[in-house]
Amino acid sequence: MTWIIQPQQLLRNLKWRMTATSDEDGGGPFGNPVCEHDTAEEARTCDACDEYVSRISGFPSRKRMAEDKDRHEREELARLKSKYETKP
Repeated sequence: MTWIIQPQQLLRNLKWRMTATSDEDGGGPFGNPVCEHDTAEEARTCDACDEYVSRISGFPSRKRMAEDKDRHEREELARLKSKYETKP
């Protein structure tokens, strides 16, 4: 299964929202029904849209990826400190 995540324009009011569409039958587009943006770029940068399409597609959100990266970097720093810091 392939997921296509992109902003799409709504026909009823010409607003934009991020959507997730699967290449399988009946696979979307799915978008957060409460988010409507004036531009495609606004939709791309919207955290609520990102969280919604992330849940639908199973991919991590930008927020989750940043948290995971931060956790990994802290763990790596602690590991390196314990390995290379001089001990009294």
